[in-house]
Amino acid sequence: MRGTEQRLNFDLHHGDHFVKENWFSYGAPVYATAAGTVVDAANNVPENSYKDGQVATPPGADQLDPHGLGNFVTIDHGDGEFSMFNHMKPWTVRVKKGDRVEAGEHIGEIGFSGDTFLPHLHYMLIDGSDLNRNQGVPSYFDNFKRILGSKTITVNHGQIDSGDIVESLARR
Repeated sequence: MRGTEQRLNFDLHHGDHFVKENWFSYGAPVYATAAGTVVDAANNVPENSYKDGQVATPPGADQLDPHGLGNFVTIDHGDGEFSMFNHMKPWTVRVKKGDRVEAGEHIGEIGFSGDTFLPHLHYMLIDGSDLNRNQGVPSYFDNFKRILGSKTITVNHGQIDSGDIVESLARR
């Protein structure tokens, strides 16, 4: 596993944190959390970079990405549940609108696109596909570990909250 020693010390990166490739999450695979149909996706939003210790948004990114989602995938799981996966690397999104995906299917890679200050995946489960009208709903995950500084807790079934650092126990 990449960077295990640093992760156990709660570091999110190695070396200079102003180099996006030094973040442990950068380039990690993103998997569909459940089966469904892709209702929207973007794959062409250029990535941010760091310049003089600040996030630098590429020219034209705001026109391509007015909501700040970056490269993303939205999946309709049925029963009024939609997953959104935001801030992926450009040209790594493997699905497009209308595609059927299965739980665990590789759909992209974590990147540094959109309105974000560090490479990460922003995941949310909402009750519709329109961010301006719909709300988040509780989401539960199976077989992961929650990293709490130098301590880890294995979770068989539970929620993940904003800011939690987690790692899947599932084998791919």
